[in-house]
Amino acid sequence: MSIFHPFQIPQQYSYSYEILLDSLLTGLSTDLEKVRSIFIWLGSQRIKYLDDVMSDIKTPFGYMLYMKNGNGTFAEFFAQLCRFINIPCVIVRGIAKGARYEVGDDDLYDSRSIWNCVFIDGEWRIIHCHWAFTGLVGYNHGRWTTLEAESRGMIDHQKPSGGYQVFGIDEFYFLTDPDEFCYFCLPNEEMKRWQLMENPWTYQKFVSVPFLHESFFLYEMNLMSREKGVIQAPDGQVPSQGQAIDVYSRGVQQGLISEILNYRRPIRIIHDIMKATFILLGEEEEKLEVNLLIY
Repeated sequence: MSIFHPFQIPQQYSYSYEILLDSLLTGLSTDLEKVRSIFIWLGSQRIKYLDDVMSDIKTPFGYMLYMKNGNGTFAEFFAQLCRFINIPCVIVRGIAKGARYEVGDDDLYDSRSIWNCVFIDGEWRIIHCHWAFTGLVGYNHGRWTTLEAESRGMIDHQKPSGGYQVFGIDEFYFLTDPDEFCYFCLPNEEMKRWQLMENPWTYQKFVSVPFLHESFFLYEMNLMSREKGVIQAPDGQVPSQGQAIDVYSRGVQQGLISEILNYRRPIRIIHDIMKATFILLGEEEEKLEVNLLIY
């Protein structure tokens, strides 16, 4: 059989699990290589634009059409592909801080997500295919107002936007570290073992921690102090003691940190400790909360 890069597999090969996987796995020996090849192939499929032709749902192409019509999921399809070659793969269901998440939300029971834990070379690893292959860019609920420094007196009223969908391959969600993934998704209580952490998080901890973006981890940042995403400021000012958040960054230039954090005022770095405030201010009646959005 011809050897193809996963991006180059002809569509007709997806009419059979045997033919598709034989072509994807030719020349590969380790489970990591095999899972990686499946992941890249799946991420290269533009399922939304497949032609609606008659196809058996028991074939890869048929299942992708099933997905196109809103019935299947990337996680279920990925699990089928892995299991077909005898690589254990679990489908994990839970809640998530997705594109429509609002900093400070404490009711996420309707924010559902589904991902996988796959057994690779002797250990379980996390893969979130849906988030790796699709994204929502530009979404804004429009309910927050950004306030600048008092000296500038600037107020930016955000406008609602539904955003738009993009496709690609985001490597962050391939074999994500459990200590990082826990900031984005939480398995259902009966599946909490699939957090893959020695001390699993509770629902309350998940909803209360700061909302971190992948850039925070890609640039090797770490929270050094507070682990709360909302600071109460009933009088309009944040208390000076006990409420600060320190962020540690190793080897990242100050200008780049400023860009990552979307922070417009100067940032001081002292002995590799970068201290800054990341806030969105919003009013609800007479109560003021400071919500931390850390990129």
